[in-house]
Amino acid sequence: MRAAKVAGTGNSEAVVLLKQAVEHHRLSGEAVARLQQLEPKNNSYRRLVAIAANNFGEALLESGDTRGGVLEIRKALSYFAENARTDPANLNAKYEHALSLQTYIRALLKDGQVAEGKKQYAEVALLTEDLIKKDSQNREYINSAVTLHRTAKTYLEKLIAMSPRSKDQHDARSDEKFGDYYAAVAERGKISTQKRHENWLEARKFYQAVIDLNPSAARRDELAHKLAKCDKALAAKQ
Repeated sequence: MRAAKVAGTGNSEAVVLLKQAVEHHRLSGEAVARLQQLEPKNNSYRRLVAIAANNFGEALLESGDTRGGVLEIRKALSYFAENARTDPANLNAKYEHALSLQTYIRALLKDGQVAEGKKQYAEVALLTEDLIKKDSQNREYINSAVTLHRTAKTYLEKLIAMSPRSKDQHDARSDEKFGDYYAAVAERGKISTQKRHENWLEARKFYQAVIDLNPSAARRDELAHKLAKCDKALAAKQ
């Protein structure tokens, strides 16, 4: 999709390449759809159809057909949502659902569907939170989930006029949850001493960020207790 990035500059070659990319993904979708017809219940084939729809949708988005892009990406999202719902113990299925939601949010915002984008963001935030709770032993996987959450948040902050108060409330909830995650990994994770120290530092950073937003006195006391726990653990390493 490199051509798509420069298509808006008036580069005629990029426009031609982008049209070729759109056609390529359309044909790819038709091919895997025929494959699925051979075995309609084959989940691997259904997943390929969803991936093809997602790729086609992204190509349409970059070509300027935002409505078409939304429709194709929604088809992909339908599969990933169903796959996660029917196999709730499969964290990878949840993660793919969250990734698909992120792509759908971007498509909605490009198409000007701001209200729907905000609603979908709430869902992807909950999915990410669930991933963090259920996979606290896998640092790389969780870091990907954290990045996903922040990227989705960035889309909204750049494209939606959030009031300062609602933004602060969202940041406080989000940062405290990430602080809790890093503290849990530091306390219970099977990691090296250095990694444990790094996780306590991350937890402390997030808790401090919430305090900097001037929460209520009761909330400040709770956060101060969490900060003290981090400081005690960090001091023990000295």
